[in-house]
Amino acid sequence: MPQQDIVALLQEATPLPQLHGDPRKSSLFQFISSFMGVWEETAGASTISDRHVKELLQEYQQKNEDDMNLVSPDTGGASAQIADNVYEKYEKSNPAHGDKMFHHFLSKIQMNPSQILRYNRDSAPLLLYPLQGLQTTCNYCKGDLVFEFQVLPTIIPKLKLVGDAKHCSRLEFGTVLVFTCRKSCWSTDTNTRHETVIVQSEVY
Repeated sequence: MPQQDIVALLQEATPLPQLHGDPRKSSLFQFISSFMGVWEETAGASTISDRHVKELLQEYQQKNEDDMNLVSPDTGGASAQIADNVYEKYEKSNPAHGDKMFHHFLSKIQMNPSQILRYNRDSAPLLLYPLQGLQTTCNYCKGDLVFEFQVLPTIIPKLKLVGDAKHCSRLEFGTVLVFTCRKSCWSTDTNTRHETVIVQSEVY
């Protein structure tokens, strides 16, 4: 499993500020603390895609006005059925760029634009692209690893370094996935456990 040097990772986006000219203090970098609220994900929130679907429906109604006028008051459900068909057709159509996985990732974030972390243990994470060579066993008990939570790129603007005069974003990533032991193995002589972390880079 590759090891990540966090300081080196920070340097990739924007050079780190010098702390009084002492390179040994580079390990003392800290992010300004922020408050994070916790709530259940809203599955049916209005999104950009939803608004686009409504626009498509209005366009459909205008182009097929004669057909819409044939819907009598006694068959009020027919109008809703047409709307459902348009929505279903839109949902099943492939995105123009052809990347269904990235499209799903983006659509899910649009439903909850303020979301910065997704916790959903032993479920499927939101991926930018397929995982390859993923470690599947715990380093300690050799049991199964499961997905636990992921950090979203929407957190990046909030990650400001303490004492950084530039106040700029110094990280760039697509998503960070954290996998943990299904059994949450532990022992009395254990101080810390190193979890499996996968960083997916941005998609350009």
